[in-house]
Amino acid sequence: MGAQGKAQSSSDLVEKAARSLAMIAGSVSSITDMSAMIASVAEEQSSVAAEMQSNMNNIREVADRSADGAQHTAQASLPSGFFYPLREGKKRMQNTRDSCIVFA
Repeated sequence: MGAQGKAQSSSDLVEKAARSLAMIAGSVSSITDMSAMIASVAEEQSSVAAEMQSNMNNIREVADRSADGAQHTAQASLPSGFFYPLREGKKRMQNTRDSCIVFA
């Protein structure tokens, strides 16, 4: 192969290398864009999870206040000794549950 053939072969290799580098640069750009999108979605998901947790805490607080209000209302409207048997029954049930052995 003469000098002209070697020059042509080198030129072809340079063109292939340039195309390969352009493809690699395009892939890197796509990966960078996807990484930015993933980071944005992860941040949004984290924000939504925090908002859901806050809402759940608010619901729990409202439910606790409602239960307390219902208990106070019931205690105010029923005879004073009415809840004693219920508390004792609840204690017995808890003791029974705590002493049970479950066999698998």
